[in-house]
Amino acid sequence: MITESYCCHAYQSTNIVRNGHTASGKRCYHCKDCGVTRVLVPKPKLTAEAVACLERSNSERMSYRAMGRIFTVSHVTVFNHLKKKAIELPPLKTTILPAKVDDVMEVDEIFTFIAVKVFQIRI
Repeated sequence: MITESYCCHAYQSTNIVRNGHTASGKRCYHCKDCGVTRVLVPKPKLTAEAVACLERSNSERMSYRAMGRIFTVSHVTVFNHLKKKAIELPPLKTTILPAKVDDVMEVDEIFTFIAVKVFQIRI
């Protein structure tokens, strides 16, 4: 008979006992040496390739919930990864070019719609 010996991830001790289940049904274990309670085989974290795909999906204007369904993670996880990436970006003041005298502003249909609704402008 072959048995697997599991060890605690934090303390590397084999002195562990079963301690209930998580909400998703995975078995929890309690380490008697360090007192930590965890799942033995945690869900793997997102790889760098998956995070890059998340960023590309975000640039395509996909919703956080849709990205979560596609990559099988929580939409909160998607939001947190993208928030970390946004914090690393330089401030907007340093990336915008200064205005010049002959610059032209282009107005699209959304601006026209907002101007009509909010500012009561007749076009």
